[in-house]
Amino acid sequence: TTGAARAPAAAAAAAAVAAAWVDRSIDRSIARSTGGRQRSAARQKSPTQRGAGAERVSDRTTQDNAADKKKEEGNAAFQAGDMNKAVALYTEAIAIDDLNHVFYANRAAAYLALKKFEEARADSKKCIALDASFTKAYLRLATAEKELGNKEAALKIVREGMSHFKEGTGKKAKKSGLGDFKRLEKELKGELKPPPSARQSVEQAVRSGNAQAGAQELGQKVISAQYKLHDLQGRRQQRMRDHQGKQIVLRSLEQALAGKENAEVNTFRRMGKAYLMQGCSQVMSDLQSEMTSLENEVKSLTKGEAHLKRQVEDADRTLQDFVRRQQ
Repeated sequence: TTGAARAPAAAAAAAAVAAAWVDRSIDRSIARSTGGRQRSAARQKSPTQRGAGAERVSDRTTQDNAADKKKEEGNAAFQAGDMNKAVALYTEAIAIDDLNHVFYANRAAAYLALKKFEEARADSKKCIALDASFTKAYLRLATAEKELGNKEAALKIVREGMSHFKEGTGKKAKKSGLGDFKRLEKELKGELKPPPSARQSVEQAVRSGNAQAGAQELGQKVISAQYKLHDLQGRRQQRMRDHQGKQIVLRSLEQALAGKENAEVNTFRRMGKAYLMQGCSQVMSDLQSEMTSLENEVKSLTKGEAHLKRQVEDADRTLQDFVRRQQ
Protein backbone atom coordinates (compact mmCIF):
# COMPACT_ATOMS: atom_id res chain seq x y z
CA THR A 1 0.00 0.00 0.00
CA THR A 2 2.86 2.39 0.79
CA GLY A 3 4.52 1.70 -2.61
CA ALA A 4 1.25 2.20 -4.40
CA ALA A 5 0.77 5.57 -2.66
CA ARG A 6 4.28 6.70 -3.54
CA ALA A 7 3.90 6.02 -7.28
CA PRO A 8 1.36 8.79 -8.00
CA ALA A 9 3.40 11.26 -5.95
CA ALA A 10 6.58 10.43 -7.89
CA ALA A 11 4.72 10.72 -11.18
CA ALA A 12 3.36 14.13 -10.18
CA ALA A 13 6.82 15.35 -9.19
CA ALA A 14 8.27 14.17 -12.51
CA ALA A 15 5.50 15.94 -14.38
CA ALA A 16 6.17 19.17 -12.47
CA VAL A 17 9.87 18.99 -13.28
CA ALA A 18 9.12 18.40 -16.95
CA ALA A 19 6.66 21.30 -17.05
CA ALA A 20 9.18 23.62 -15.42
CA TRP A 21 11.84 22.58 -17.97
CA VAL A 22 9.41 23.24 -20.85
CA ASP A 23 8.55 26.67 -19.41
CA ARG A 24 12.24 27.59 -19.13
CA SER A 25 12.89 26.45 -22.70
CA ILE A 26 10.01 28.55 -23.97
CA ASP A 27 11.22 31.59 -22.01
CA ARG A 28 14.73 31.21 -23.48
CA SER A 29 13.32 30.93 -26.99
CA ILE A 30 11.19 34.06 -26.50
CA ALA A 31 14.08 36.01 -25.02
CA ARG A 32 16.19 35.36 -28.17
CA SER A 33 13.89 37.59 -30.29
CA THR A 34 13.28 41.34 -29.86
CA GLY A 35 9.57 40.88 -30.14
CA GLY A 36 9.73 38.14 -27.53
CA ARG A 37 11.59 40.40 -25.13
CA GLN A 38 8.97 43.09 -25.56
CA ARG A 39 6.15 40.61 -24.94
CA SER A 40 7.95 39.21 -21.91
CA ALA A 41 8.41 42.74 -20.50
CA ALA A 42 4.76 43.48 -21.19
CA ARG A 43 3.73 40.42 -19.19
CA GLN A 44 5.83 41.61 -16.27
CA LYS A 45 4.14 45.05 -16.18
CA SER A 46 1.49 45.61 -13.66
CA PRO A 47 -2.07 46.36 -14.80
CA THR A 48 -1.53 49.95 -13.61
CA GLN A 49 1.53 50.37 -15.85
CA ARG A 50 -0.25 48.87 -18.84
CA GLY A 51 -3.18 51.23 -18.23
CA ALA A 52 -0.84 54.26 -18.05
CA GLY A 53 0.74 53.30 -21.39
CA ALA A 54 -2.66 53.04 -23.01
CA GLU A 55 -3.58 56.45 -21.61
CA ARG A 56 -0.43 57.99 -23.11
CA VAL A 57 -1.24 56.53 -26.53
CA SER A 58 -4.78 57.84 -26.22
CA ASP A 59 -3.53 61.31 -25.23
CA ARG A 60 -1.13 61.37 -28.17
CA THR A 61 -3.90 60.38 -30.58
CA THR A 62 -6.16 63.12 -29.22
CA GLN A 63 -3.32 65.65 -29.56
CA ASP A 64 -2.65 64.62 -33.17
CA ASN A 65 -6.35 64.86 -34.03
CA ALA A 66 -6.58 68.37 -32.53
CA ALA A 67 -3.50 69.55 -34.47
CA ASP A 68 -4.77 68.03 -37.73
CA LYS A 69 -8.13 69.71 -37.22
CA LYS A 70 -6.41 73.11 -36.91
CA LYS A 71 -4.40 72.36 -40.04
CA GLU A 72 -7.55 71.48 -42.02
CA GLU A 73 -9.22 74.69 -40.83
CA GLY A 74 -6.11 76.59 -41.89
CA ASN A 75 -6.23 74.95 -45.32
CA ALA A 76 -9.86 76.00 -45.71
CA ALA A 77 -8.98 79.60 -44.78
CA PHE A 78 -6.07 79.52 -47.23
CA GLN A 79 -8.30 78.34 -50.07
CA ALA A 80 -10.81 81.05 -49.17
CA GLY A 81 -8.08 83.68 -49.47
CA ASP A 82 -8.02 84.63 -45.78
CA MET A 83 -4.26 84.33 -45.28
CA ASN A 84 -4.13 86.00 -41.87
CA LYS A 85 -6.65 83.50 -40.50
CA ALA A 86 -4.73 80.66 -42.14
CA VAL A 87 -1.51 81.79 -40.45
CA ALA A 88 -3.28 81.97 -37.08
CA LEU A 89 -4.71 78.45 -37.44
CA TYR A 90 -1.42 76.93 -38.59
CA THR A 91 0.22 78.62 -35.61
CA GLU A 92 -2.30 76.97 -33.30
CA ALA A 93 -1.53 73.60 -34.90
CA ILE A 94 2.19 74.16 -34.31
CA ALA A 95 1.50 75.06 -30.68
CA ILE A 96 -0.11 71.62 -30.28
CA ASP A 97 2.52 69.70 -32.27
CA ASP A 98 5.71 71.61 -33.06
CA LEU A 99 7.41 68.62 -34.73
CA ASN A 100 5.04 68.30 -37.69
CA HIS A 101 6.92 69.64 -40.73
CA VAL A 102 3.75 70.08 -42.82
CA PHE A 103 2.40 72.75 -40.46
CA TYR A 104 5.49 74.91 -41.02
CA ALA A 105 5.36 74.38 -44.80
CA ASN A 106 1.70 75.41 -44.94
CA ARG A 107 2.30 78.50 -42.83
CA ALA A 108 5.23 79.41 -45.10
CA ALA A 109 2.86 79.32 -48.11
CA ALA A 110 0.46 81.67 -46.31
CA TYR A 111 3.31 84.02 -45.40
CA LEU A 112 4.40 84.12 -49.07
CA ALA A 113 0.86 85.11 -50.06
CA LEU A 114 1.05 87.91 -47.48
CA LYS A 115 4.48 88.94 -48.84
CA LYS A 116 6.04 88.26 -45.44
CA PHE A 117 9.15 86.77 -46.95
CA GLU A 118 11.31 86.76 -43.81
CA GLU A 119 8.70 84.68 -41.97
CA ALA A 120 8.23 82.39 -44.98
CA ARG A 121 11.97 81.80 -45.12
CA ALA A 122 12.14 80.91 -41.41
CA ASP A 123 9.22 78.45 -41.61
CA SER A 124 10.60 76.80 -44.76
CA LYS A 125 13.97 76.27 -43.08
CA LYS A 126 12.25 74.77 -40.02
CA CYS A 127 10.29 72.38 -42.24
CA ILE A 128 13.48 71.23 -44.01
CA ALA A 129 15.20 70.74 -40.67
CA LEU A 130 12.37 68.41 -39.62
CA ASP A 131 12.08 66.60 -42.96
CA ALA A 132 14.77 67.26 -45.58
CA SER A 133 12.86 65.26 -48.23
CA PHE A 134 9.79 67.53 -48.23
CA THR A 135 10.34 69.22 -51.59
CA LYS A 136 7.63 71.89 -51.31
CA ALA A 137 9.63 73.55 -48.54
CA TYR A 138 12.59 74.04 -50.88
CA LEU A 139 10.40 75.73 -53.48
CA ARG A 140 8.93 78.08 -50.87
CA LEU A 141 12.34 78.82 -49.37
CA ALA A 142 13.76 79.61 -52.83
CA THR A 143 10.80 81.87 -53.60
CA ALA A 144 11.30 83.76 -50.34
CA GLU A 145 15.04 84.18 -51.00
CA LYS A 146 14.30 85.43 -54.52
CA GLU A 147 11.84 88.02 -53.27
CA LEU A 148 14.36 89.15 -50.65
CA GLY A 149 16.91 89.74 -53.42
CA ASN A 150 19.08 86.67 -52.70
CA LYS A 151 18.82 85.20 -56.19
CA GLU A 152 22.07 83.20 -56.13
CA ALA A 153 21.02 81.57 -52.84
CA ALA A 154 17.57 80.92 -54.32
CA LEU A 155 19.06 79.15 -57.34
CA LYS A 156 21.21 76.97 -55.08
CA ILE A 157 18.14 76.02 -53.00
CA VAL A 158 16.14 75.20 -56.15
CA ARG A 159 18.84 72.80 -57.32
CA GLU A 160 19.10 71.23 -53.87
CA GLY A 161 15.34 70.67 -53.87
CA MET A 162 15.44 69.16 -57.38
CA SER A 163 18.00 66.62 -56.18
CA HIS A 164 15.28 65.00 -54.04
CA PHE A 165 13.13 64.18 -57.07
CA LYS A 166 13.34 60.85 -58.82
CA GLU A 167 13.99 60.90 -62.55
CA GLY A 168 10.78 61.64 -64.41
CA THR A 169 9.59 63.52 -67.48
CA GLY A 170 6.34 64.71 -69.00
CA LYS A 171 3.15 64.30 -66.98
CA LYS A 172 4.95 62.39 -64.23
CA ALA A 173 7.37 65.24 -63.59
CA LYS A 174 4.57 67.82 -63.77
CA LYS A 175 2.47 65.89 -61.28
CA SER A 176 5.37 65.58 -58.81
CA GLY A 177 5.96 69.35 -58.82
CA LEU A 178 9.31 69.17 -60.58
CA GLY A 179 7.98 71.47 -63.30
CA ASP A 180 7.60 74.31 -60.76
CA PHE A 181 11.24 73.91 -59.79
CA LYS A 182 12.38 73.96 -63.41
CA ARG A 183 10.39 77.11 -64.16
CA LEU A 184 11.86 78.91 -61.15
CA GLU A 185 15.35 77.71 -62.05
CA LYS A 186 14.99 79.05 -65.59
CA GLU A 187 13.71 82.39 -64.29
CA LEU A 188 16.58 82.77 -61.83
CA LYS A 189 19.22 81.79 -64.38
CA GLY A 190 17.83 84.38 -66.79
CA GLU A 191 17.98 87.11 -64.13
CA LEU A 192 21.49 86.16 -63.02
CA LYS A 193 22.94 85.88 -66.53
CA PRO A 194 25.07 88.99 -67.17
CA PRO A 195 24.12 90.84 -70.39
CA PRO A 196 26.87 91.53 -72.96
CA SER A 197 28.59 94.85 -72.30
CA ALA A 198 28.07 97.76 -74.66
CA ARG A 199 31.80 97.95 -75.35
CA GLN A 200 31.98 94.31 -76.48
CA SER A 201 28.99 94.72 -78.82
CA VAL A 202 30.32 97.91 -80.43
CA GLU A 203 33.88 96.64 -80.84
CA GLN A 204 32.56 93.52 -82.55
CA ALA A 205 30.52 95.66 -84.96
CA VAL A 206 33.51 97.94 -85.67
CA ARG A 207 35.80 94.96 -86.38
CA SER A 208 33.26 93.70 -88.90
CA GLY A 209 33.38 97.06 -90.68
CA ASN A 210 29.80 98.04 -89.84
CA ALA A 211 30.36 101.26 -87.89
CA GLN A 212 26.79 102.46 -88.32
CA ALA A 213 25.42 99.24 -86.83
CA GLY A 214 27.89 99.66 -83.98
CA ALA A 215 26.60 103.16 -83.25
CA GLN A 216 23.00 101.97 -83.30
CA GLU A 217 23.85 99.07 -81.00
CA LEU A 218 25.58 101.39 -78.60
CA GLY A 219 22.70 103.87 -78.65
CA GLN A 220 20.26 101.07 -77.83
CA LYS A 221 22.45 99.92 -74.95
CA VAL A 222 22.57 103.42 -73.47
CA ILE A 223 18.82 103.92 -73.78
CA SER A 224 18.06 100.46 -72.36
CA ALA A 225 20.38 100.96 -69.37
CA GLN A 226 18.93 104.39 -68.65
CA TYR A 227 15.37 103.09 -68.87
CA LYS A 228 16.11 100.20 -66.50
CA LEU A 229 17.79 102.57 -64.08
CA HIS A 230 14.84 104.96 -64.16
CA ASP A 231 12.36 102.10 -63.61
CA LEU A 232 14.34 100.69 -60.71
CA GLN A 233 14.67 104.12 -59.08
CA GLY A 234 10.91 104.55 -59.34
CA ARG A 235 10.28 101.18 -57.69
CA ARG A 236 12.73 101.95 -54.89
CA GLN A 237 11.09 105.31 -54.22
CA GLN A 238 7.64 103.67 -54.21
CA ARG A 239 8.78 101.09 -51.65
CA MET A 240 10.19 103.89 -49.51
CA ARG A 241 6.86 105.74 -49.67
CA ASP A 242 5.02 102.53 -48.73
CA HIS A 243 7.35 102.09 -45.77
CA GLN A 244 6.80 105.69 -44.68
CA GLY A 245 3.01 105.29 -44.90
CA LYS A 246 3.04 102.13 -42.80
CA GLN A 247 5.28 103.85 -40.27
CA ILE A 248 2.76 106.69 -39.92
CA VAL A 249 -0.10 104.22 -39.38
CA LEU A 250 1.98 102.31 -36.82
CA ARG A 251 2.67 105.48 -34.84
CA SER A 252 -1.03 106.36 -34.88
CA LEU A 253 -1.93 102.95 -33.48
CA GLU A 254 0.76 103.24 -30.82
CA GLN A 255 -0.76 106.55 -29.73
CA ALA A 256 -4.25 105.00 -29.68
CA LEU A 257 -2.99 102.22 -27.40
CA ALA A 258 -1.11 104.56 -25.05
CA GLY A 259 -2.34 104.04 -21.49
CA LYS A 260 -4.58 101.11 -22.50
CA GLU A 261 -2.26 98.18 -21.83
CA ASN A 262 -4.98 95.92 -20.46
CA ALA A 263 -7.71 96.90 -22.91
CA GLU A 264 -8.28 95.36 -26.33
CA VAL A 265 -8.63 98.09 -28.97
CA ASN A 266 -9.98 97.15 -32.41
CA THR A 267 -9.58 98.94 -35.71
CA PHE A 268 -10.71 98.46 -39.30
CA ARG A 269 -8.23 97.09 -41.80
CA ARG A 270 -8.66 97.07 -45.54
CA MET A 271 -8.55 93.60 -47.13
CA GLY A 272 -8.91 94.06 -50.88
CA LYS A 273 -12.29 95.72 -51.43
CA ALA A 274 -13.58 94.87 -47.95
CA TYR A 275 -12.76 96.02 -44.43
CA LEU A 276 -12.00 93.65 -41.58
CA MET A 277 -12.06 94.53 -37.88
CA GLN A 278 -8.94 93.37 -36.08
CA GLY A 279 -7.19 94.03 -32.81
CA CYS A 280 -4.68 96.88 -32.94
CA SER A 281 -1.93 94.66 -31.54
CA GLN A 282 -2.33 92.20 -34.43
CA VAL A 283 -2.39 94.99 -37.01
CA MET A 284 0.75 96.53 -35.48
CA SER A 285 2.53 93.18 -35.60
CA ASP A 286 1.61 92.74 -39.28
CA LEU A 287 2.74 96.30 -40.07
CA GLN A 288 6.12 95.73 -38.45
CA SER A 289 6.63 92.54 -40.50
CA GLU A 290 5.61 94.32 -43.71
CA MET A 291 7.96 97.21 -42.92
CA THR A 292 10.84 94.77 -42.42
CA SER A 293 10.12 93.18 -45.80
CA LEU A 294 10.01 96.61 -47.45
CA GLU A 295 13.33 97.57 -45.86
CA ASN A 296 14.96 94.42 -47.26
CA GLU A 297 13.46 95.10 -50.68
CA VAL A 298 14.76 98.69 -50.64
CA LYS A 299 18.25 97.39 -49.82
CA SER A 300 18.08 94.97 -52.74
CA LEU A 301 16.84 97.68 -55.11
CA THR A 302 19.60 100.03 -53.94
CA LYS A 303 22.22 97.42 -54.87
CA GLY A 304 20.59 96.96 -58.26
CA GLU A 305 20.53 100.72 -58.78
CA ALA A 306 24.28 100.95 -58.15
CA HIS A 307 24.87 98.16 -60.67
CA LEU A 308 22.74 99.86 -63.33
CA LYS A 309 24.50 103.17 -62.76
CA ARG A 310 27.80 101.46 -63.58
CA GLN A 311 26.23 100.05 -66.74
CA VAL A 312 25.08 103.52 -67.83
CA GLU A 313 28.52 105.00 -67.14
CA ASP A 314 30.19 102.18 -69.08
CA ALA A 315 27.87 102.70 -72.06
CA ASP A 316 28.48 106.45 -71.98
CA ARG A 317 32.26 106.03 -71.96
CA THR A 318 32.02 103.55 -74.80
CA LEU A 319 29.93 106.01 -76.82
CA GLN A 320 32.48 108.78 -76.29
CA ASP A 321 35.34 106.47 -77.35
CA PHE A 322 33.42 105.43 -80.45
CA VAL A 323 32.75 109.04 -81.46
CA ARG A 324 36.41 109.98 -81.05
CA ARG A 325 37.57 107.06 -83.20
CA GLN A 326 35.14 107.99 -85.96
CA GLN A 327 36.39 111.62 -86.13
